[in-house]
Amino acid sequence: MKKWMFMTLVALLSSHIAIAQNENLEKSIWGIQLDTGLDFYNETRLANNLSLRAEAGVAMTVSNEFLFLIVPSGLVPKVALESRYYTNFGRRQKLGKNTAGNSANFIYARDEYRADWFEIPFDEPLTYANSNVFSFGYGLHRQYGDHFSLGITIGLSYISFTGDIDPDFFNDYVPIIAFKSEQDSWALDNGITLSYRF
Repeated sequence: MKKWMFMTLVALLSSHIAIAQNENLEKSIWGIQLDTGLDFYNETRLANNLSLRAEAGVAMTVSNEFLFLIVPSGLVPKVALESRYYTNFGRRQKLGKNTAGNSANFIYARDEYRADWFEIPFDEPLTYANSNVFSFGYGLHRQYGDHFSLGITIGLSYISFTGDIDPDFFNDYVPIIAFKSEQDSWALDNGITLSYRF
């Protein structure tokens, strides 16, 4: 009888722990993503609905040479940190929806540094200035299968350039839809991200 009670207690405790663990974000996710560049990333759980995402890779720069058309001009290195607060993770679990890979909606705050350490031009030589991109907004993330996921974000970015800036650079490489001053600008921060999880 004692053995049966002990086994029942262990089974109940194990199922309770498994359920409690399922209510949290995943502990750590590693992968590679394609957005306006190519990045390696890691997303680490900090609390039940809070995570920190780190990225390193290359970002695409754009130019405004053809009126309102934004034309890709090259790649520069970037590193980024992004905090995410998931707004409907628990609700999706209760409804039986997929939450693998932190599949839920989130609010984000992001700091991205784009450097001039090296440049990969697509056409003519590229002169790029160091910049910090601070963004915040709302997004959603969905994983399909075991490895592939899709992310969509919309928000606002503040872009601050450092060092001496050639006026031609600022006119050519800062989005024309942005609100500009001499060394910074505001712009829409929206994008689609395709990811492969390791």
